[in-house]
Amino acid sequence: MEFRQLEYFIAVAEELSFGRAAARLNISQPAVSRQIALLEEELNTELFDATQKIRHKRIVLTEEGSYFYQEALKILQQSKEMTDGLERLRTRRKTVNVGYCVGMPQEGLVAALNFLQERLLGFKLWLTAYPSVYEMEEALRKDQVHFGTGLDTGHLPPGLEALPILEGHVQVCIPIGNPLAEKDHVNLYELKNEKWTGGLIQGLDRTSLRSSRNAPDFGEIAALAELGMGIGSVPSFYCFASKSVRQTDLLLEAKRIPCRQTLLFRKGNPSFLVRKVQVC
Repeated sequence: MEFRQLEYFIAVAEELSFGRAAARLNISQPAVSRQIALLEEELNTELFDATQKIRHKRIVLTEEGSYFYQEALKILQQSKEMTDGLERLRTRRKTVNVGYCVGMPQEGLVAALNFLQERLLGFKLWLTAYPSVYEMEEALRKDQVHFGTGLDTGHLPPGLEALPILEGHVQVCIPIGNPLAEKDHVNLYELKNEKWTGGLIQGLDRTSLRSSRNAPDFGEIAALAELGMGIGSVPSFYCFASKSVRQTDLLLEAKRIPCRQTLLFRKGNPSFLVRKVQVC
């Protein structure tokens, strides 16, 4: 018995006409009649009343045919549910969920996506934006997303691991004309009397910095510095071409502050996707 035969039988049972069933199936009527005959032969059962067909030119289901019709519907429905389920599973397994924070610099997000696409050929990347770093990290811990991307100064959140994409150090955007812009590097304590616009200083003591506002991205930090609105920190691998602003290394205890963009994932028991990304 083939699924095709069940489809033919159901079409005849519902149309009560071999001709209309053939038109519905877009095949010839003899082909439908032949498959129904083969099905009845295999089942050793009359599905349609032969007497009614010969004498009255009517298509009528036998009692066995009515029963078989109901069961055939169930079989085809179960088959459809099975194939639909497999397709959903294939689609889900071919989709990689990537989380990021609202306001993340476009360059950083593009770098992360390029990094993943080079290593996960054939997979579709699905992006989810989170209002805060905390919410993105929680989504990673709960396996709601496969990867997250962000910037850090070497301080990893608990329960997560990181794969570096871009590595550098922290710099500050200083307006030309500010005496600090003439220096080869700036120590953190030298910024205590400067207006601070925000940036990447995770894990550092900023209590002495006067914040004029918290810029949501590095492009805005550079723009605010260009307008003389204050100083903010940016990663060295994001360069902003401006004759009015200088990017200068920021030191903490006479050392550069490491900075990197990473691909974050849940710690322990790495998934197939994580292993695939790590080995490339």
